[in-house]
Order: sequence, then C-alpha cells, then structure tokens
Amino acid sequence: MYKVFVVDDEPSVIEGLKIMVPWNELGYELCGEASNAQQALARIKELRPHLLISDIRMPQQSGLVLINDARRLDFDMEVIILSGYSDFSYVQEAMRNQVFDYLLKPLDREELIRVLEKIRKKLDDTFL
Repeated sequence: MYKVFVVDDEPSVIEGLKIMVPWNELGYELCGEASNAQQALARIKELRPHLLISDIRMPQQSGLVLINDARRLDFDMEVIILSGYSDFSYVQEAMRNQVFDYLLKPLDREELIRVLEKIRKKLDDTFL
C-alpha cells in the first residue's frame, strides 16, 4: 500500500476525500492529514508519504510553498494539487514543482480515481 497525506484548510474537503475514494482498492492508505502547511510539513517529514494531495490557497502559507519545502526532504513523493482556482500562474508554479496533476474543486470522483491509478502505476514502476 502506498501512503497518502492530505492537506486542506477545509475539513469538508478532507472528509469528502475519505468517503469518495476507495483508497484500499486502489492500493493506497491515508496515513495522515493536516489543515495547514506548517503542520503538514512536520508530519510529511515523519510519515514520508508516497503521495501528497494539497490545496493551494491556505492561511499563512500556500500549498505551493509546502510542496517546494517537501521536495527538499530528499525522498520520492508524487503530488496532486486541489484548487478552487484555475489561475494559470498557479498551474505554472505547480509545473515547476513537478506536480503530477492539478485538479479543480469541486472534485470529479472519476477524474480523481483515474489520476490515482496513473500515479499508482508510476509508483509501482519506481518501487517494485
């Protein structure tokens, strides 16, 4: 099972992800969650997830800064960004941070599952 860490300042988004995705069937386990970037970075260091799913716009520090900081931890981790904003500058910055995908809220369940399946295949190629 691949470990997934979720970061969003909206508790309903985190709860929705828990319910809408058949994590175990897809080969994942939710290993942790956080409501802000600072808390998330400390937990990411500890848990070393294979996949980070993060919002972009959060109080105090953005998800983009979190992703950049997490990339410096020197372990392989894929990233999906969730955002309510289709602002191209966010997409550009996400690309610079080697984000696997950029999904807009409200999330489309089938689209998210397709992305998770693609990431699982990539992780399988990397770790198996």
